[in-house]
Amino acid sequence: MKKISIILAALLCAGVSATAQNKEWGNEAEMDTLSYASGVNVAFGMNKQFEYIPFDYTVFDKAVSNAALGVATLEEDSLTISADELPKIINEYFGKTYVDRVKAGQADLDSLKVWSKTMYLQSRVFETEHERAYVTKAFAMNLGNNIAKSDLPVQMYWVLQGMRDYREGKAIMDNDKAQYYIRRYYEIDRPMAIKNKSAAWLNEMAQQKGVKVLPSGLVYKIEKKGDKKLMPVSDKDNVTVHYKGTKQSGETFDATRYAEMPEARKAQLKQFRPDSYDKDEPISFELNRVISGWTEGLKLIGKGGKITLWIPYNLAYGERGAGGVIAPYEALRFDIELVDVKPATE
Repeated sequence: MKKISIILAALLCAGVSATAQNKEWGNEAEMDTLSYASGVNVAFGMNKQFEYIPFDYTVFDKAVSNAALGVATLEEDSLTISADELPKIINEYFGKTYVDRVKAGQADLDSLKVWSKTMYLQSRVFETEHERAYVTKAFAMNLGNNIAKSDLPVQMYWVLQGMRDYREGKAIMDNDKAQYYIRRYYEIDRPMAIKNKSAAWLNEMAQQKGVKVLPSGLVYKIEKKGDKKLMPVSDKDNVTVHYKGTKQSGETFDATRYAEMPEARKAQLKQFRPDSYDKDEPISFELNRVISGWTEGLKLIGKGGKITLWIPYNLAYGERGAGGVIAPYEALRFDIELVDVKPATE
């Protein structure tokens, strides 16, 4: 397969739920450049990755928009598709059926005289018009769901317009220009917005009752002091903790107690530890092996203590973020219980 465009690659992974945050229909009188660029980029990627699939674009445009905005899907009874069915449909058709039919068609080309290889192969990838509409809707719903879950603040009118214009050969920008706008958003606009929003959040938290700020910028509140005789002192001290990490939005991205974990983490544990997935096991580490906000903050309480930390980006995961989970310049909240402390032996 040819290289997929940057937006399409990020949005094609199967998803079964969506929340349409920062998504709107848009103002038809005023173009949103990022949205239009995203549409061009998606259409470019589809053309490269699925050049032999003649999608039903009447079905496609409605389904992708409805799913992205979180509104009711198409009314056709024959095209009813639930969110739970999407992964199976996507994987079976695009992972096997489409590939097998294209290969079979390419093998036939050796013995046939056809004036258009592309048109011939397009005629082989769907057996009926119903299958064409059904697969189109599944693909579009999956794409729309993932647009909804993405952090792109898009207007669907202009996303669809960008797709249509590219398909019709009249887009006002090429894919290189579209990728420029998308990269600018991810590399400049979004990080600066997160940085400013995080700073405002930390300042707001610092004004709360019982909250204090260290010279480093670490914001904290001691919920329970713990044993003053057994507090971490050295960066090489070993600590055992329970914790929950949340973002400014309130989304939990990590936790040690099963009930507080993100759903994806729960599913992973059920799969790999079916007999013990729900055990609430604390973790242990040396203080010099974690982010500096933790290293500094855990020295404020003793064994049995509890503390809430609001950590600025420079004491957390910095200007780069972490693994697609933590954004660049993102401040974080951690609720931590210090279960045990073992002083360094050196």
